[in-house]
Amino acid sequence: MVSSLTNCDSLSELKQLLVVVDHAVIGKSGGRKMIIDGKEHSISQVAKKFFTLCKKSDYTEKECKLAAEISEKIASVNSNNTYKKGLSKSQKANLMARRTLGNLPGIGLSSSKRSQGQLKAIGFSMMYLHYAKDSTKLRYTLLQQVLRKTGSPRENAKISQSIAEKAENITKASTLLNAKLTKKIQKDNDKWKKIELRLMLRTGF
Repeated sequence: MVSSLTNCDSLSELKQLLVVVDHAVIGKSGGRKMIIDGKEHSISQVAKKFFTLCKKSDYTEKECKLAAEISEKIASVNSNNTYKKGLSKSQKANLMARRTLGNLPGIGLSSSKRSQGQLKAIGFSMMYLHYAKDSTKLRYTLLQQVLRKTGSPRENAKISQSIAEKAENITKASTLLNAKLTKKIQKDNDKWKKIELRLMLRTGF
């Protein structure tokens, strides 16, 4: 099992690290920190790690569910009023004022529900970047092979299937993490299907 945030290399590993984290503490600089394996990490650092891992993920349904759970965890800790380090009355008053104004240390949101939604949306954006790179490369390869007749029908069909599977995965990911983009993604997928249909009619691949 991974024991540090630095060595964490997947969303499942990050989730394991955060299982035991149930509160934030005030760090030496005054910011909100999570204690992970005995070390203090700012909530911003944890969120940044989350986004990086989302970009690496294969945006399957399993990965999206992990992303949603981690978003909920980070948001919950960010809005939690529990601090294990002793605070003076002035520090408590300052924190309450910042919480009221929505300017907390960490990722700067006072609402757990609101911050969870934003974390999920940003996490999905990272996944979409991965998808866009993968799908663009596959689409380009297919077009080149079909138009130049360098690929066999079997190879072309395999690439086409891979494109369809990735499109289905990212559509599900949008539904789970950022439904606002579902229609846009579906429109893009439909446009590509029309291009493939024209290729099939023209070349018979």
